[in-house]
Amino acid sequence: MSPLNDSLIEQTAIVPQEYELSVESVHKQIQKIQQAMKSFMKKDEHYGIIPGTHKPTLYKAGAEKLAFMFKFAPTYEINRSELKEGHREYEITCHLLHQVTGRLLSDGVGSCSTLESKYRYRQAKMRCPMCSKEGSIIKGKLEFGGGWVCYRQKGGCNAKFAITDTVITLQPKGKIENPDIADSYNTVLKMAKKRAQIDATLSACAASDIFGQDLEDTDVETTIQNAKDLQSAEDKIKYSLSRVELENVYKNLSSALRSGLQKQYQAKTNSFGTPPIASAPTASLPAPVASKVSHDIDICKASIEKAITQDELVKVFSAFPLQIKDQVREEFVKKAQSFKGE
Repeated sequence: MSPLNDSLIEQTAIVPQEYELSVESVHKQIQKIQQAMKSFMKKDEHYGIIPGTHKPTLYKAGAEKLAFMFKFAPTYEINRSELKEGHREYEITCHLLHQVTGRLLSDGVGSCSTLESKYRYRQAKMRCPMCSKEGSIIKGKLEFGGGWVCYRQKGGCNAKFAITDTVITLQPKGKIENPDIADSYNTVLKMAKKRAQIDATLSACAASDIFGQDLEDTDVETTIQNAKDLQSAEDKIKYSLSRVELENVYKNLSSALRSGLQKQYQAKTNSFGTPPIASAPTASLPAPVASKVSHDIDICKASIEKAITQDELVKVFSAFPLQIKDQVREEFVKKAQSFKGE
């Protein structure tokens, strides 16, 4: 046989068995990962099941635990790219070596850029022209004169502005470019490193059938929070006691939540029947509930009457649920107006 044929045979030969894992060894490795999940890896800290997914998602803390258990030694190659307008991108390759043998077990890749929306943009918050506090400007209630107020409970200075004042109305709103993009450089570097590390760990452990695709911590938190917000909003709709309360709840939801809960809102609206509930909503309620609502209305009216300062009046009124407020709003407005004449 010619030397060329010998070379081809060597290149295409099956890998010798001493370099392979036995079926038993593979089975033991899978069991070891499953035992680790039961023994010392904690759900929602090292891994978690994200709403809308079926398999556990491996977090950075979980990848580090698996690396410690299997004696992985990670090394990184970092490539940094400077982009337009001060933006930056990191591309990282994670090499997982065995601490004892020094053998390369797997490579993982990850990238992150400040052009990703979570870093590129931020939500603009109105700033008070008087005290420079950001996020303290709110619309004042009509019974207190309306306009814009630098709300003291948000750390503001209680300054007031007309509803048409351009120092407020011309301020940027909604999503804007992040003016401090350099503050995100270290964050995107760490994120790219984490993505590469998790990718390498899943490959080295052959654990993609156990763990789903990795998600960033911020994405995980956002997904979980969105699920909680959806459940909370659904409960508020479900337990609304009047059409007025229901409409106020629905009106104050974000557009995304309103879209997701449109069927529940319509069903609850239909449950109140037609025409809308009259000025005495307690009549359609079960007797024990109606009695309690009527009792609470009387208490609220008495508390409003006893209030001796405007601050006390607002505090008293705020303590009652929306259903009660709707029934005593006229008394509240009259009392509030009486303080303006003092």
